[in-house]
Amino acid sequence: MRSWVTVPMVALVGLSAGCIKTATTMHVKKDGSGTIKLEMHMSEEAMQKAAVMMAGIMAQTMGKMTGGEGEMDMAPPPEMKMNAPKSLYDETKARALASKFGEGVRFVKGKETTNAEGWKGFTAEYAFDDVNRITLGPDVVQGMAGMIVAQPGPAETTRERTAYRFSMTRGAPNTLSITYPRLPDSDAEKPGTTELTVPSTTEDRVAEIMKGRRDVILVSVEGRITTTDARWRSKRSPNTIMLYLLDYDKLLADPAARKKIEEVDNPLALADAKLPGLYVEQPGRLITVKFQ
Repeated sequence: MRSWVTVPMVALVGLSAGCIKTATTMHVKKDGSGTIKLEMHMSEEAMQKAAVMMAGIMAQTMGKMTGGEGEMDMAPPPEMKMNAPKSLYDETKARALASKFGEGVRFVKGKETTNAEGWKGFTAEYAFDDVNRITLGPDVVQGMAGMIVAQPGPAETTRERTAYRFSMTRGAPNTLSITYPRLPDSDAEKPGTTELTVPSTTEDRVAEIMKGRRDVILVSVEGRITTTDARWRSKRSPNTIMLYLLDYDKLLADPAARKKIEEVDNPLALADAKLPGLYVEQPGRLITVKFQ
């Protein structure tokens, strides 16, 4: 995936080896307050490979290149070793993640967990008093990944341009408005993105290590949704909509889909492409959810 492999993306690639699943769920109450729940689970194989991959990535950022200038060598130099973590949960880092969601968000609790497949991971819960101050985006996944091993230091993205933003008007019914800023018109306008050149010989390797990765962002509301123009609404939980889904197994299994993702710089550019395993609400579109 040539252009998707940016410094932030490479950090996620290294932490995607084997199998990893993340879920971010925001629940909004009728008074505009609410909670955010993060879940992340990783297979034992993924934990082992993540340490090896991150050593190689960190070596690159320090200028220890083995594949030539500007290219990424997936293997770390022999003098640089990193051990797989015994636990994915770090309360200090979990508390620090609160700032990614906006002003006034506070850490409530967190713990180590094991999912149905036996993968180790964690859940962390946060609370907020005003949804109008919340931002929520795929970069939260990068923050969760940072709980496993320290990531190289890419420039911070501009939150206003890279995350869903919320505005709520109380009434009968309440109206929750959601926007995701439009994509920049050119590469020069993209904030916080530093590209690495990935040799063609590593493209299959990237696909291999992304196998099993699945990220989802959901928003639920208290009570019931009366109307919404969100494109995906849960049948099992009718008070829930989905803003973002990235399922690499489905995406990479389709040759046509794989070709498309190799041609774009940002997965959000494919919001309307109807690719298997990729669901994103269109950047720039106003989404409304009325509930009571």
